[in-house]
Amino acid sequence: MFGIGVAIMVTAAASASAPADLPLTPAFAAQLVSYRNCVLEQVDGMALSDAGQMARRAIAACALSREAVRAQLIADLRATQPALPETVAQRQAGQGLATIDPMIEAVATERAHAQFASLMR
Repeated sequence: MFGIGVAIMVTAAASASAPADLPLTPAFAAQLVSYRNCVLEQVDGMALSDAGQMARRAIAACALSREAVRAQLIADLRATQPALPETVAQRQAGQGLATIDPMIEAVATERAHAQFASLMR
């Protein structure tokens, strides 16, 4: 599970920095790991069903954690670029989440598939 978090952070760093030049602080990394963990815990607690549906339900259940990631991105952007208008910071944070969300969904789907595979053994 540690490797998945590192992969998400590295991929997020590579992808998110391109469209929005997002600051990747330790606080952001902590919020991202918390969001990922929330989603995986939700998947682990669900009855097995379609893996994609499980992932989407888990993400929806972790809306507060996702919002914490967004808020941290905005705070980091404002700290590194104090003159940045709030609307621009919000748009850049939204672009960052648009990059992160598919990765979180992929990890959650993979976890759901792994659960199903373990039942089939």
